Amino acid sequence: MKKHLSVLLILSAICTISQPTLSQDCSYSWSPQNSGTTRLLYTCKAVNELVSWTAGANATVLRTTDGGINWLNANPNPGIITGDVRNMEAIDANTAWVTTESQMSTAIYKTTDGGDSWIQVYSNTEGFIKGIRMTDFTNGIAVGSPISNFWNILLTTDGGSTWQLSPNRPAANNIHQAVHNSLQISLPNIYWGTSFTSIFRSTDGGLTYTEHETPGAGIYIFSLFINSGGIGLAAATAMSRSTDGGITFQAHSVPGAGNINGIESFGNNFWYIRGEKIFHSTDDGLSWIDEYTAPSTLTHMDFPDNLSECQMGWAVGYGGTIHKMTSSTVTSVDNQSETPQVYELAQNYPNPFNPSTVISYLLPVTGNVTLKVYDILGNEVATLVNEEKQAGIFEVEFIGKNLPSGLYFYTLSASGFSEAKKMILLK
Repeated sequence: MKKHLSVLLILSAICTISQPTLSQDCSYSWSPQNSGTTRLLYTCKAVNELVSWTAGANATVLRTTDGGINWLNANPNPGIITGDVRNMEAIDANTAWVTTESQMSTAIYKTTDGGDSWIQVYSNTEGFIKGIRMTDFTNGIAVGSPISNFWNILLTTDGGSTWQLSPNRPAANNIHQAVHNSLQISLPNIYWGTSFTSIFRSTDGGLTYTEHETPGAGIYIFSLFINSGGIGLAAATAMSRSTDGGITFQAHSVPGAGNINGIESFGNNFWYIRGEKIFHSTDDGLSWIDEYTAPSTLTHMDFPDNLSECQMGWAVGYGGTIHKMTSSTVTSVDNQSETPQVYELAQNYPNPFNPSTVISYLLPVTGNVTLKVYDILGNEVATLVNEEKQAGIFEVEFIGKNLPSGLYFYTLSASGFSEAKKMILLK
């Protein structure tokens, strides 16, 4: 019995030693989309992986229901919406709200039929509405500039069909202004940026508010995001960072030049827009990489609120530009129990695939390795590996659930070796 037990223990140890190392990560890439307009787009709202809205100058409203392959005119019957649309909200492919500014008036409009018709649900000649968010299908909050020394905070309890002043509006100096696209709501937390280097913050669903300075960010807080871990970024012409949920901020140097017009976050990841560039951090905003450059200035970006794994979303800006971020889950299985004699890139399996496939490759020597995926036009859609690897046998799982069906190429480059193969995503 003892002999048999010893053999089992030895076999168990061997299996443990030769067990492949498993690692998982998200790979992100951006690509342009055809909006069908050259008008300036000020704002966007991503509902899910397929549905997104965007809006801008001269009552422009666009909508996609196929992930951005087609952007349709969501205000085809002009005359109801007037002025520039500076902020918007949407909860599905049919229901959305836009806030407008026209000369000396501000308004909120609502659609329930995908933009075929709009009705005005609020208007005023002061307290310009700068942000609007629904917390569920029934309740919502809109924030505007102060009226008579109080912030213009509106509430709806009937699905955004009517809006009333909140009884808990905080006091404000009338020279204060709210700032477009700086409203963030993740109940019970509510935040918005001001025109005087500060943000307002509620942690009890809007019963009480406190003001917090954002030193080093600049005057107008164009964008902010505070994640569930309490890491927050607030920005204007520069950046300010918080590690205590937005109570205190410190000046924080980040790359790029110009206004910072949009911030998004998930887990330890942060993204921000600055000029034509999108920067990405994977360490709570401590360090940044230049992830993407658009041909014109970007004004806003938004990711869906309900994604729990790899993220996706859209960025919009001048000239009607729209850019989509897609992602793939990369799972690497590193097996160092054997040392191959030659480089080899295997055919992915299965092929065709939906939504995942496995790519294997062999490395006879240690060195830097890149494994990338491209679409049929040569656009990079994912970087699966970009690091030094020991000699060995490797497998990478590529998940393309956010990509359209079609032919793709994957390429392996390592120490002078390069090879490419085709694969087909078929949905």
